[in-house]
Amino acid sequence: MSTMNNTVNLVAEGNIPPFRAVSKVPGGGKQWRVRLYDAFTYHIGVTDGSVSNFAATMHATDGEVVSLQNGQWLQLELAGSVAPGAGVGLTGDGRGQVASTTLNPTFVFFTALEGGSAGEIIWVAKVSMWNDFVNQVAPPE
Repeated sequence: MSTMNNTVNLVAEGNIPPFRAVSKVPGGGKQWRVRLYDAFTYHIGVTDGSVSNFAATMHATDGEVVSLQNGQWLQLELAGSVAPGAGVGLTGDGRGQVASTTLNPTFVFFTALEGGSAGEIIWVAKVSMWNDFVNQVAPPE
């Protein structure tokens, strides 16, 4: 008897550390290739804390399976200091940073549930892209 699996196979393109945001590599196929987040593609998730059998500091090396965290609350590595409640954007290497109008892109992907500084892993909550855009342009009163 066969079973159907609705989970997409994610495969690393390059080395991907734990607790980093990833983007889909342009192109198609049954196995989606993902890489560290970049500003030109929407992030599809954040890697979990597991590490590769081949590189103890990486979540996955090139060609290995990538696992993403599930749920509304995720753990994310920071590139700089973030205060609790701050809007969190992403750097070009998939780490979190305080979102501001001077960043490129200026999207807020998460809200910090706790504070932290560069290199630390904090809990963040996902936010919708539309709410982020509206709040960036005209914060709620």
